[in-house]
Amino acid sequence: MCRSRAWIQLLADALGQPIERVTMPEATALGAALCAGVAAGVWRDLGEAAATLGPPERIEPHAAFAARYAELYPRWREWREARKAGDPFAQGHALRALAEQGAKRTGGGAALRPRMLVAADLDAEALALLQSLGDVTYASYRKVGRLLAGEKLVEALRGYAVFVTEIDLVDAKSLLELPELRAIAACRGDAVNVDAEAAAKLGIPVLHAPGRNADAVADLTLAFLLALARKLPEAITFLRDPSMKAGDLAAMGRAYVSLRGRELWRKTVGLVGLGAVGRKVAERLLPFGVELLVFDPWLGPERVLAAGAEPVSLEELLARSDFVSLHAAVTEASRGLIGAAELARMKRGACLVNTARAALLDEAALADALASGHLAGAGLDVFGVEPPGADHPLLAARGVIATPHVGGNTAEIGAHQGRIVGDDLARLLQGEAPRHVVRREALEGFSWLGPRREPDAETRAWLLARPAPSLTDLQRDKGKAPGKK
Repeated sequence: MCRSRAWIQLLADALGQPIERVTMPEATALGAALCAGVAAGVWRDLGEAAATLGPPERIEPHAAFAARYAELYPRWREWREARKAGDPFAQGHALRALAEQGAKRTGGGAALRPRMLVAADLDAEALALLQSLGDVTYASYRKVGRLLAGEKLVEALRGYAVFVTEIDLVDAKSLLELPELRAIAACRGDAVNVDAEAAAKLGIPVLHAPGRNADAVADLTLAFLLALARKLPEAITFLRDPSMKAGDLAAMGRAYVSLRGRELWRKTVGLVGLGAVGRKVAERLLPFGVELLVFDPWLGPERVLAAGAEPVSLEELLARSDFVSLHAAVTEASRGLIGAAELARMKRGACLVNTARAALLDEAALADALASGHLAGAGLDVFGVEPPGADHPLLAARGVIATPHVGGNTAEIGAHQGRIVGDDLARLLQGEAPRHVVRREALEGFSWLGPRREPDAETRAWLLARPAPSLTDLQRDKGKAPGKK
């Protein structure tokens, strides 16, 4: 704040005294150097050392403001002294009100501690958070090796008020058979494994964890971009060629010519979508000195500018970018967003990365663009059919890095998702609205105690006719081929 002239002026006005400040930049570092100089005997004392920085700037107080501060300060002191006696009285009333409110929420003076079955994979810190909220049975699907659905789900959840899940399939029929279940926390960005619409009809909030894998997917995106820029797929396999002989300088010469890479510095990177993952990718890319372009029709230009990027149309992004990375959600408008025409608009020699959703991209058109040499490479973590067959044309294309949908598969995901759903469960237990709930109508009249919302005959029939939820969004979108609408 000392660099701000406005702050120094405010200080002078409040004190009614002139303030002198050094105008040199990096004053802290220079001050340390001057102290060292005095210690070494270069100057006799700090006064002599400070004089070497040149004359300070003198800032005089504004007379009118200084007079006003001088008038108001004694009044503030008088008010402060007067309220000393009343503060404990007010605090006592506030504490009693909070205690009464908490008792109403839990039905008594003791804190409510619901039974929780935690089948999601969590780290120790997230698990400790849940254990502070309720009586937890922890059975991580990774460690136990099971997926709960149907009768096995009902059997496992009897007597539990909270279910924290990651891959289990929670359908409407099972919910009807679990009257004690009050809340579900799905450790997913998109809780497709839980029938949240059916849960809302029964007054069961379904919490979810948007952005839980944003850091993980952003890391993989950056890895793809760097690997494509430096031609790492070709470079990694070069030395493993069976014909390679030790000391073959001619081969090293070929590598020097064919494997010349690019730096991200001063390259233009276009991000299609600036959601949780897109923002993390932008944060990672800016220190490389890139020019960032963003196409996101759901964000105002000020949000894009605040992320250090330039808001542009999709057409301009494709035409200007050396690297294009997809981070959009799949909607009817975005399905097949990048097809043959869009790929043709990209720079010759540009690269495409997709760590978002396969439905955004026309895979056949991408294979053609790579085969023709128009695009230099692609990094793909998602495919329309997973896993793709070994004969998939993109897997044989030059310059393609392909991974089996591992973008969000890191050891740290348990910490991220546990923190998000744990914080929201704490809010729900305190009588507050959670931040991340799939259908907010489920919160209407929500209570941890007493009978749960009872469906009428028509609603019950509707619930029993509901299709089962899917394990992944690929299953949910099965049969919806990418294409323009």
